[in-house]
Amino acid sequence: MLRAKVSVFVELYMKNCQLREQAALLRLQLEGGEKNAGEPKESAGLLAELSARLAAVEEQAEALTKQLNDESTDAAAVATAAHLERKLTGLRRALDALEPGAGNASSVPSQN
Repeated sequence: MLRAKVSVFVELYMKNCQLREQAALLRLQLEGGEKNAGEPKESAGLLAELSARLAAVEEQAEALTKQLNDESTDAAAVATAAHLERKLTGLRRALDALEPGAGNASSVPSQN
């Protein structure tokens, strides 16, 4: 039982690390986008890469949440998974706002 709980927290930690990495890439893209506004193909490629990575993390987080709910583990693990999913939702909204034709990118919510 303890091993299962530890593995859940390790997996949550890894997902949070991936989330931080993707947020950093997004920030770099935003900063670079202001400097290199004449390179739409490169920006579109990076947005597609970030979207694909985020989709993979979203899928894994969803599976983890389902596993936590099925196993009825402790409340802290369930709360941490819910927090991770909220962060992923915010990151998805921010990424979607950067898509061409999505409107003003300055309305992107903070991920901190």
